[in-house]
Amino acid sequence: MRRLLCIVSLTLVSQAQATSCGPAAFGWSAKRAELIVQAEVVRIVPSTRPGITPPLYMDVRVLSTYLGKAPARVLRVRGDDGNAPYPYITNYPVGTRWILGLEKRNFPRGERLPGNLYAPVGCTGQGLLVSGGWTHGVWSPLRGDQLVPLGGLKARIRQVRARSEEELRRSLRW
Repeated sequence: MRRLLCIVSLTLVSQAQATSCGPAAFGWSAKRAELIVQAEVVRIVPSTRPGITPPLYMDVRVLSTYLGKAPARVLRVRGDDGNAPYPYITNYPVGTRWILGLEKRNFPRGERLPGNLYAPVGCTGQGLLVSGGWTHGVWSPLRGDQLVPLGGLKARIRQVRARSEEELRRSLRW
């Protein structure tokens, strides 16, 4: 019975996360990202690949940058095709604003992505939803959702990036 409950729980969690990998906290994304932006979803790009039904990309307008330098005002962000550790693009409605940790490496081979194409840092969940002057999301998996004011976000990202992997692991209670 315990085994069945465990399997059901894991299935529900994986479906709730809407990604083909286990979830991780945004703190990990902040540590590993090449670019962290506040962006508004402006367009969901339908898939043109045969056999791939979910949209694979979204176009986002960069509203502000917390780490790195965005090469353009509009970026294209890759999503999950069922075999990649990224969130499904359908989780990002047009018009919503997010803090996204992004990188130029593609899964699984790690090749550099061309032009303005980015991918979320693998297995990091959706990012942080922006509402008013606050971000809402999971910085630490065991602390649950946390509200962080936008005004304090840059300092929090700097703080996370300054920590060693071991310190980060302890601080996120991993």
